[in-house]
Amino acid sequence: MAAAAAVSGAWAVPGVLRPYDLVTLAGLARGRRVDEIAAAVGSPYETVRNRVLRMRQRMGAVSCAHAVAIAYRRGWLSGLAAEPRPYVWLSGRQRQVLALMADGLTNSAIAVALGISEDTASTYARRIYTAFNVSRGGITPALAARCHAIALAYQHGYLEPAPAAPARRTVA
Repeated sequence: MAAAAAVSGAWAVPGVLRPYDLVTLAGLARGRRVDEIAAAVGSPYETVRNRVLRMRQRMGAVSCAHAVAIAYRRGWLSGLAAEPRPYVWLSGRQRQVLALMADGLTNSAIAVALGISEDTASTYARRIYTAFNVSRGGITPALAARCHAIALAYQHGYLEPAPAAPARRTVA
């Protein structure tokens, strides 16, 4: 998988990420479905699906898109090259929806948080996918498109990773 070559091997986070998790996260960030990631790494679909579920549990992620957002926030995908994309203008509301998507909220939860209908939240999500050009003619399911849109938002500055925590000083 090309994403595997773009990231270093010194990223493993004990207790959270396993040696194969970054390749999986990179695949999700590129908008790949689990079956596509499995084919790229030469593992059975069920194995990769189970790895994704366990990785999400360890990360505390409610969805694959949330896992991608967490990985960008913590700097785990900082070695993944940004995909070249033209500038995309997003409205303030689209940015709000995008941020809530990155927090792992579903369209119905986004609707409640913003005081809009679920159909309106879904429309905002679809427009974000269209703006970032992340759907592949109906082949990519919405969940893969959501992962890809969130990754692009972090790569191109629409969403900012959390600032690094200051180093703690110890008194000797």
